[in-house]
Amino acid sequence: MLRHYLILAARKLQRNKTSFLINIIGLSTGLACALFIFLWVQDELNVDKFNENDDQLYQVLMNADMPGETQTWNNTPGPLGSTLVNELPEVVSSTAYHNSFMRPQGILMRGNEKLQVEGLYAKPNYFTVFSYPLLIGSKEEVLSGKSNIVLSREMAVKLFGSVDEALGKMVEWKNEYFDESFQVSGVYAHPPVSATNQFDVVISYQWLVDIDHYAEEWSGGYAATSLILQEGTDLAALSEKMTDVYYSKRPGIDHSFKLFVQKYSDNYLYGNFENGVQSGGRIDYVKLFSLIAIFIIIIACINFMNLSTAQSSHKMMEVGVRKTVGASRQSLIFQFLAESFIVTIAALIIALFLVSVFLPSFNVLTGKALALEFTVPLVVGILCIGFITGLLSGSYPEFLPGGI
Repeated sequence: MLRHYLILAARKLQRNKTSFLINIIGLSTGLACALFIFLWVQDELNVDKFNENDDQLYQVLMNADMPGETQTWNNTPGPLGSTLVNELPEVVSSTAYHNSFMRPQGILMRGNEKLQVEGLYAKPNYFTVFSYPLLIGSKEEVLSGKSNIVLSREMAVKLFGSVDEALGKMVEWKNEYFDESFQVSGVYAHPPVSATNQFDVVISYQWLVDIDHYAEEWSGGYAATSLILQEGTDLAALSEKMTDVYYSKRPGIDHSFKLFVQKYSDNYLYGNFENGVQSGGRIDYVKLFSLIAIFIIIIACINFMNLSTAQSSHKMMEVGVRKTVGASRQSLIFQFLAESFIVTIAALIIALFLVSVFLPSFNVLTGKALALEFTVPLVVGILCIGFITGLLSGSYPEFLPGGI
């Protein structure tokens, strides 16, 4: 029976080529726009969620009461993380790395090969807290020595020809703070494009301390501190305990600071704070563009129904004839839905083609590195979009005068 409905629908669409072409153009364009937005939204929602312990990984933030406002910073003292591990049972482990204004840059050299790199000062357990896969080296030991350096796969290949050849070799790094030789202790897979913290090489946090001793003092704020917490931790209670620990290490300081935690992967989408209160962020754009995608699909469906309504006299004549020969209301509904789904499937195929062709330009426009990979979420999303579009577009007979 389904095959019969599809054959009838295909023949009817063949007889109405002009309306079929107009519907295909309208639907495929709308679906392509919706798919572009879906890919962008999916990428935004996946930022920084690559860490294995994402559910328990938190960033320490600080509210500072300033004249007229409360400011929120990610600047924390260097010793904070290790102290919290020792004094608070809720904190399983911690690590620290430089905050945004202390990033090491410069020229990495080996022989005649010179590369401009973006670096990272990190505590020894950085790779045990964050899930950047190490291709060579032990995550517990790669940053154990001050002269150690961990390279990304790309840097290792450019400098040594292969990952295996890099281990144990020497490189020189020259920048405004130091001109030193380092021994390659490990190679990691470059941070995924979904990671907000991008870097080419990692060296010991001790170099930052040598540059400025305040980096490891309680009065300094050079470190970004990340914690792995116990499951079920009361975050409000933990914030009070952290603040008490902070003040215990800085007796006599004005009590105008408060420490609290935010899930690490939430910082990208919920990174805006006003007077110390979370006030949105890029999640606002995610919601906005999601609504735009929904409206685009609805408008495409309405256009489909309007064109079909314009042909209502032919439709009603056909409905009358089929009812006369004994066609049931249910069979007529299935027939119209079959027509709609044929158009929708054709439009989806064209939309996927358009997305694949224009995706590089879309990446340039958005600054993303999106790829049309048929992962489970994308396939489910495409199927849902197709089903909803076909259902909405094929529902017009119910709203015509007289109905089915």
